[in-house]
Amino acid sequence: MEPDMGRVLRNDGVKVFNVSPGFLATTLSDDRVTGQQVDKRAMGAIDPAIGGGFCADIVEGKMDEQA
Repeated sequence: MEPDMGRVLRNDGVKVFNVSPGFLATTLSDDRVTGQQVDKRAMGAIDPAIGGGFCADIVEGKMDEQA
């Protein structure tokens, strides 16, 4: 079992986050062989800016209390 890195590094002032911005409408899962785009929004994907904003909040320290 992996150690809880948040606990291991807390005394060193290191904040540890596990980030999953969710299912985003990006080109990452388009068909690479044919180049065909997959309509991920029809499958419930959200705007990548929402996930990006969430990640930016972490980097900017706005989520530090949840480390």
